[in-house]
Amino acid sequence: MFGVDGYGWHVQTVADGNDLGALARATEAAKAVTDRPSLVIVRTEIGYGSPKQGTFGVHGSPLNAEQVIETKRKLGYPVGGAVLHPGGGPGPPAGRGRAGEGGGG
Repeated sequence: MFGVDGYGWHVQTVADGNDLGALARATEAAKAVTDRPSLVIVRTEIGYGSPKQGTFGVHGSPLNAEQVIETKRKLGYPVGGAVLHPGGGPGPPAGRGRAGEGGGG
């Protein structure tokens, strides 16, 4: 796909970007290939979980408060307060910096 496999790249596709197990397996398989570059192609749906899922409306127009609550409910997050990440607080997961801070975020 994308022509890179023709150049000898190790290419995998994860059909569902929300399948964390498939993402983990693809990542581990890519890390195991050390003699050539790897590419993991991940299919996702824009605005997943929100009322604007699958629409162009998700670009350039933030969710209003009611839509945020609806999205949190649909994804199983607590409705009140900030969404907490595995690192224990709001923001990027542990070990990752924000964009521009040099942590890979």
